[in-house]
Amino acid sequence: MKNWRNIVCVTTIYKRRASYEDYIFNEKDLNYYWREFAANLPVEEKANSARMMNMHPKLLNDTTFEVLVDNEMVEKYMTQLVQAIQNHLRERLHNRKITMTIRVSAPTENIRAYSHVERFQMMSKKNPSLLKLKEAFGLELS
Repeated sequence: MKNWRNIVCVTTIYKRRASYEDYIFNEKDLNYYWREFAANLPVEEKANSARMMNMHPKLLNDTTFEVLVDNEMVEKYMTQLVQAIQNHLRERLHNRKITMTIRVSAPTENIRAYSHVERFQMMSKKNPSLLKLKEAFGLELS
């Protein structure tokens, strides 16, 4: 009789696995749980947590997403976290097929604005009306 119970338990486990359905997710959900993972990093990883908060994973297809990093050092660090990130996202998004890729950005691809002036210049390229507002109100950037 003991063997019969084992067979029933094993059969039940296989049925549960077979009935598991991967959920569809979008970039908004992906970003939410990405940030959740970053926020839950240990205090010793505060700098890396902040770096991850500024990253925005992009979906390449239904299950694969890409993270763009600034340099090889960040790529090396992120590569160490890939398995933990994938496991977190697979659990939270209920999709076992989630795959993360990391790519180092080309020098011209990822231009970051660090100062207020650089930020304003980048925003005004996207929206020229900002220049008109700046001139209309006589604003100066410091």
